[in-house]
Amino acid sequence: MYPGAIIIPTVNGVISPSEILDRSLFDFEQASQGAGYWIATLSKLEQEMMLNEEVSVASRWDEVHGDRQTEMVWIGLDMNREEIDFELDACLLTDDEMESDWTKLADPLPRFVGVN
Repeated sequence: MYPGAIIIPTVNGVISPSEILDRSLFDFEQASQGAGYWIATLSKLEQEMMLNEEVSVASRWDEVHGDRQTEMVWIGLDMNREEIDFELDACLLTDDEMESDWTKLADPLPRFVGVN
């Protein structure tokens, strides 16, 4: 996500155009400095300054990976959050599975064409 971006929660996509048009938040110089932007790549002093300013980032900060993360976004109608959470959690490995030989785990996916 662009570091100057803001998150605006909406319900059913209802939002005032004034909240998203002509905000002057985009800074080309900052955006053009690379494909990715993580606070974790900054110096410790810069990290501390940013985390003090960016409360939402600080709340998700990981001691090992910092603000580097992958997010999944689901957009749809009549979605059941509890069911989605349950199904995704069922995909996670247990601690024992994480430490085991993964080649011995059952693969529920069909074999791909052309793969031996």
